Amino acid sequence: MKTANKKIKSEFELNAFEFDQEEINQIAETNGNVFSVISGIHEEVFCVQVTDDSKNDFDYIIFYIS
Repeated sequence: MKTANKKIKSEFELNAFEFDQEEINQIAETNGNVFSVISGIHEEVFCVQVTDDSKNDFDYIIFYIS
């Protein structure tokens, strides 16, 4: 397995953070999977979203909520 490029790893570590309860509640307003965790229907949710747009404003979202 290839190791991650140091620049990519550094960028990820600078942008990774934990959501607080208020932020999770805001996500739940538009994300049914997160809402189902908050309301007790499911125990956990995973999400990965990647947007490239030719890398001009490369966005990514990775979250796990339990």
